Order: sequence, then structure tokens, then C-alpha cells
Amino acid sequence: MNRTCGTWKVRRTGLQEWMLFRYNRLAGKEEFYRDRFDMRMFATEKARELNRMEKEKSRGKVQEM
Repeated sequence: MNRTCGTWKVRRTGLQEWMLFRYNRLAGKEEFYRDRFDMRMFATEKARELNRMEKEKSRGKVQEM
């Protein structure tokens, strides 16, 4: 399976600010999630949720073929 985007990861952008990003291989640059988080715990949980959804979506496509 050839993925076009990497997994969502957490990056610190300020003293009390965290955001999610991933690398888009087709565009050759990073994508950022629209929301910012004030605690790393919330950002990490959202990243896990988004990565889980991507994995389930890709598995669904593989099973349909």
C-alpha cells in the first residue's frame, strides 16, 4: 500500500501551544491540522484518533478491492 501522507504528529509551537502536522508526499510539504491545543495530552489524543481513522479507512479500501 502506497500512502500519500504520513501519520499525524504533535509539535510544540509556543509556551503552552501544541499543533498537529503530517508530511504530504504528493505536495512535498507539511500539512497542519486546523485546531491548536493548550495541552499536549489533548493533541496526542487527537493525533491517535486521526491516525486510527486513516488506518481504518485504508483497510476498508483494501478489503473492497
